[in-house]
Amino acid sequence: MQGERGSWTTWLIGGLVIAVLLSGCIAPQQQAQQPAATPLPFIGTTWILKTYMGSDGRMVPVIPNWNVTARFDTEGKFTAHAGCNHLSGIYTLSGQNGISIGPWSTTAVGCMGPVGDQEASYIRHLRNASSYETTTEGMLNIKDADGKLILVYSGR
Repeated sequence: MQGERGSWTTWLIGGLVIAVLLSGCIAPQQQAQQPAATPLPFIGTTWILKTYMGSDGRMVPVIPNWNVTARFDTEGKFTAHAGCNHLSGIYTLSGQNGISIGPWSTTAVGCMGPVGDQEASYIRHLRNASSYETTTEGMLNIKDADGKLILVYSGR
């Protein structure tokens, strides 16, 4: 009987140890709470263009290695690099998320081919900007008066 009892106790203890070990593996684990992400500030962030609306209405990625940016300061001044040319002017915010960009001055570097087309689209979209939003993913979206997304930037 002693041999049977020792064997039974060993199995019971062994089973309990395995159950405890497995419960740590399969029990739901509470995930650490991440603080809610906050958008980058619209003013003072250098925004790098990622995509823009093409002539066919679809979003087009910026040509790789072309620096297309925008920056808005606290005094209503706007600066940008459009690919070949630099822009400098004013912007106005209105309402909750309204924006108007321009007038501005620009350098006069001739831009040809796909880069020139991209720059012309970028400048046209800046003129048509009507609203903006910053996202918790660090993006800036600019829309036209019809609410269509025309420019998408990431912040740095």
